[in-house]
Amino acid sequence: MKLKSLVLLLVFANVASAQQWFRSGQNADLMLSGVDFNNTGGPLLFNHPSGIASDGTHFLLCDRFNNRVLIWNALPTKWDALPDLVLGQENFITNNTGASRSGLSFPGNVSVSANGVVTVADEVAVWNTLPLNGEAPSYILTNRLGSMPLQNLRGVALDGNYFYLAGENGTLGIWRSLPATSNDEPFAKLTIANTPLNHLHSDGTYLCVAAQSAQPAIYIYRVADIVQGNTVQPFKTIDRLSHLPLNQSASAS
Repeated sequence: MKLKSLVLLLVFANVASAQQWFRSGQNADLMLSGVDFNNTGGPLLFNHPSGIASDGTHFLLCDRFNNRVLIWNALPTKWDALPDLVLGQENFITNNTGASRSGLSFPGNVSVSANGVVTVADEVAVWNTLPLNGEAPSYILTNRLGSMPLQNLRGVALDGNYFYLAGENGTLGIWRSLPATSNDEPFAKLTIANTPLNHLHSDGTYLCVAAQSAQPAIYIYRVADIVQGNTVQPFKTIDRLSHLPLNQSASAS
């Protein structure tokens, strides 16, 4: 027992001594499994890319953990085609979270309409025209959008008629046009119970919803069915593993 007590005393003494190495707010000395602090490694080194979009000419990629959206002026035709500009950062190297109006913080998804309106699920950042010179957002919606909280957003889509927004709580909000203020209430909601939602895409006819759960899937809805406000079932469900329907119900309200 005396030997065990002595060993425990030495262990706790070493821990107490180690605690003296640190202080509140102390900077780290190095980064493991990363390029460097505030360093992406360049324009083509992505960190958790979380969505792509195109208006038919430009190609946009949401680089989530690098806190940026990359834009190519034309669809890349080779693997090392460099992006032409970056949103959310001053250059292609930095990746700190946004501390200004033009910064982004872990953007979850990006969408661009045919007329060049860009929306990013970073709360909700909106560019009224395609920002080909890296302009700051035209406006940013924060905290709430109507009754829908703007937290942990992972899906955004704009098809020219309707605006869609999804979060990790399994709720998808639909607006008849792009919201201009935080008071704009969705006219319909689509809920997939206990299923965090990820990426969205709509061509105006079909809405694709990526669901992140124990059995990830893509739910495809007819937009007309959602707009009618009736109980909605997916037009088609694609399971990543089995490619079979999951028989998971959805409702619109």
